[in-house]
Amino acid sequence: MVMGCMIEALPITTREKSGGGTTLTIKPEILAINGLVREAELEYLWELAKQAPKEGVVVELGTFNGRSAAVLCDAVGPERVVTIDSWIMQHHGKNNTDIVEENLSKINPILPDIRTSYTTVLPEDINEVAFLFIDSDHSSFVLQREYRAWNKALIEGAIVAIHDYGVERYGDYTSKIDELFSSAEKIGIIDTLI
Repeated sequence: MVMGCMIEALPITTREKSGGGTTLTIKPEILAINGLVREAELEYLWELAKQAPKEGVVVELGTFNGRSAAVLCDAVGPERVVTIDSWIMQHHGKNNTDIVEENLSKINPILPDIRTSYTTVLPEDINEVAFLFIDSDHSSFVLQREYRAWNKALIEGAIVAIHDYGVERYGDYTSKIDELFSSAEKIGIIDTLI
């Protein structure tokens, strides 16, 4: 298992860097989706998903409005993406599932597998995970339960990315990440995405 490694990949779109070369740029329609994952983190997430093994699914735990789900769909195709959230919130009379579907359909008419479920339970139909992105409850208790549930489905060479690493307001969340993934190869971190 690898956590957060940088790669060279074909970017979504590119822009010229000062001094030559190109850099990844997230599509404006993805950035227009309300979310808490910053642009640099989205770029890193896209690169990590591209590097994941080609067999197996790409799973997102914690979806909110679909911003990072859109990046994962763009990186590997919506057919490979499963996004899971408990979605207990409602905004402007809509539940979050409807908001995610609406947001993602503006970018691609093919939607990923969008599920309302607990992130701590591995669905019976998922047994090969190539990439796991955790951005759900941000408590060490839930993270440990997610780890126990999903670790057994990670295939060889799978990549795990976790958002909000090092954020103090989440208490011992970062130390729990370090504990649970102590044997994982850690290569990089962008902002709070490891």
